[in-house]
Amino acid sequence: GRYLFMYGPDGVELTTSNQDCYLQLNHTGIHINLNGGNLYIENGNNTMTGNLLVEGSITGLGGFHISGGTGGTMQITGDIIQTGSFSNTGGVTSNSDIKAGTISLEHHVHSGVQTGGGNTGQPI
Repeated sequence: GRYLFMYGPDGVELTTSNQDCYLQLNHTGIHINLNGGNLYIENGNNTMTGNLLVEGSITGLGGFHISGGTGGTMQITGDIIQTGSFSNTGGVTSNSDIKAGTISLEHHVHSGVQTGGGNTGQPI
């Protein structure tokens, strides 16, 4: 194919006439400074083969789905707020516990247990 090759001893920079937005390509990677503007990648799929670090929020307008990989552990630090139903096909590992408030959902006892058709007391 036919390509335009641009190169410099330390890399290449594409910039606007007032130099407020630029793309730099050099031996350490690619740096894009949008000066508060937006980056749009349209049409098609995007593939990353390295790690991803996001220093802002992630919004999935079409949903949020993570699949594949080795089935490793997802670690979340902070609160989780969910709207809608929740399902889990896994279980609780031996070194963790799911709690509602201070009550363990897997390891709790009930007070006031009696035989017959009565109900138990609240978990303790």
